[in-house]
Amino acid sequence: MSDDPDLALDYSPWLYWSGAPASAREAQLVRHRELAERADVRLGEDCYLSPLASIEPRVFRLGDKSYVAAHAYITGTISAGDNCTFNVLSVVRGTVSMGDGVRIGAYTSILGFNHSIAAGCTGPSPPAPCPGCEPAQQRHEGEPHMLYELNHFGIVVRDLDASLAFYEGVLGAKTVFRRFVDSTQTHVLYLQLGDGLIELLYPLQPAEDADTGITHIAFMTDDLDGDYTALIHAGVESISEPKTTATGVGRLAFVRDPNGVGVELLQRDLLMRGEAVEHPIVAGFDHYSLTVADPAASHAFYAGLLDMRPADAGSGVSDAAYLELAGQVLELQPRTAGREEDPTFSHFALRVDGIRSALDALASSGVDGDMVGGKGEERAGVIRDPDGVAIYLVERAVALPPSKR
Repeated sequence: MSDDPDLALDYSPWLYWSGAPASAREAQLVRHRELAERADVRLGEDCYLSPLASIEPRVFRLGDKSYVAAHAYITGTISAGDNCTFNVLSVVRGTVSMGDGVRIGAYTSILGFNHSIAAGCTGPSPPAPCPGCEPAQQRHEGEPHMLYELNHFGIVVRDLDASLAFYEGVLGAKTVFRRFVDSTQTHVLYLQLGDGLIELLYPLQPAEDADTGITHIAFMTDDLDGDYTALIHAGVESISEPKTTATGVGRLAFVRDPNGVGVELLQRDLLMRGEAVEHPIVAGFDHYSLTVADPAASHAFYAGLLDMRPADAGSGVSDAAYLELAGQVLELQPRTAGREEDPTFSHFALRVDGIRSALDALASSGVDGDMVGGKGEERAGVIRDPDGVAIYLVERAVALPPSKR
């Protein structure tokens, strides 16, 4: 055993539970917090993550008394139960789900994705997964893969300068990505509001009948080809097959939800969502919203096929259903009879500390707003961006939490 107690923990992390000094435990809590700031991470009690391990997941779930030893390499969407171990020099990547008590031995690799095998390849079958593990490629035909993040609404704008003046200058958004696509003469930007993302698309030469405003909703995946194929096999309508994005960053495909909404599936390694953006008016990003004609079919699509989970909006907020994925919330609002003209992309919502005070502060910046009623009470404020996109202002003490299933 090493004379260095911290180094001993890195290579024999089970010692953490019985003999870790207070300094080591405090260092672990700091490491846990730092990791949670970069990704969607939920860790159980008494988990040990070696600082010598490379842990860069998009989603990471680790049960109680589980550990990651030195030089382990972890990326993707990883879920492990209680008493699981990622031993020295183990590699776990892609989308992998494990139960309780799984031990990944030193020098072992588990790759939960299609590792450079062309579609339709008739080569050797992949090996069977180890007991307790379920790599992503081991799915039945037509069974959709779990996406790992609701990523953004896409918004086509008429005047990029006006849109940036509104989103950055008034609402405090931060531009986290910007590219110009020569082939389509389009500016592509991602803006972060709180911890939510919107994409702005500004074509220099739009078609005469081109839509403006919100045009699509996007989800992130670790396995674009697998997810797209599974959804098509499940009867979902295809809009476009997997291909490289116009910006050259990652790949995408489009399918259509039961309401005719374009749903983008994105796979990329570039992380755009950073630490939540602070602002004196905007306390956080609350939800994305769709107005749906068939709530049951919409719920079956987003919860059943895309594996979104219920989020608890509290009683008396609205008659909508709320679903979440990686902390990002989607509202499914039933369409009101006789209001067929209402847009399917209803709005997105921001949290504020006080609706009326927020409206007053925005009015001082030249942005007019109104109150929106709900169930006999004023429940939200609404403002509009330069293209008429509705942005609701809601007052909640905290973000919408996942509900217990």
